[in-house]
Amino acid sequence: MKTKTNYLALFALIFTIGLNAQNYDQRLLQVYSAERLQQIEQNAPGSIDYLNFYVRNSYQFIERPEGKEIETKELRFVNIQTGAEMSFDLTEADLRNFNPMLFNCRPGENHTYYSIGSSNKILMMLSQKEIERRYKLHIEQQKL
Repeated sequence: MKTKTNYLALFALIFTIGLNAQNYDQRLLQVYSAERLQQIEQNAPGSIDYLNFYVRNSYQFIERPEGKEIETKELRFVNIQTGAEMSFDLTEADLRNFNPMLFNCRPGENHTYYSIGSSNKILMMLSQKEIERRYKLHIEQQKL
């Protein structure tokens, strides 16, 4: 009897985690465990929605304009465990599944530009104010 109860409890826990994981952009699971994301949502409701928005909308990829100099930093991959940074060439698949939380790009007071390896693409990280403005619009649109 105890075994059945334990299995049911375990199944319910796994099912709940599975349902909640579906609310997360999969890129968040590259940085946080599903359990940690649940804790974040419990401690700060709405945070997961913001994190989802952030990994989807805090940046844009643009082509390096010809004849115009843009001051850029080098985009570098950051090892989550060690904090070590390394150069990185992004493929087209990497661009489609880009996770800004895995790189040295962070929003600042102004848009910040990052060169991407040897490619002709530039990552434009939006300013914190612009991300917040867009997030507020996103929240207003969800209420409609």
